[in-house]
Amino acid sequence: MPKSSTKRMTLTLDIDELRGICNYVHWIPIIRGLHREFFQTKYPGWEWNDVIPVLFNRRIVVPNSEDPNLRKLSQGLSISREITSVTLVRNGGRIKVSVETANS
Repeated sequence: MPKSSTKRMTLTLDIDELRGICNYVHWIPIIRGLHREFFQTKYPGWEWNDVIPVLFNRRIVVPNSEDPNLRKLSQGLSISREITSVTLVRNGGRIKVSVETANS
C-alpha cells in the first residue's frame, strides 16, 4: 500500500514482535531488501520505515545502554521495561504512536 494512502491502518506490536523487527536493523538485511519481504509477509501495508525510525525518533526505542530500566531488543536497540506493546496508527501520511505499559 502506498504511503500516500488515506486509509487508516493500525498496527500493535508486542515486545517479541518488536524484537523480530529489530533483527532487520542491520545493513545486510537492509541492502538485500530482506526487510521489505519480511514486512510484506508479516505486516502487509506497513513498511520498516513506518516502525523503527518512527519509534526511534520518538525515543521509544533507543540505543542500548546499561540502564537496568531498559530491555534489550536486537541489533543494539532497547525499550523501557515498562512498555508491553506499541500501537502505531497511520492515517494518511501521519503516524501516531501509543504505548501500553505494565502499569496501565
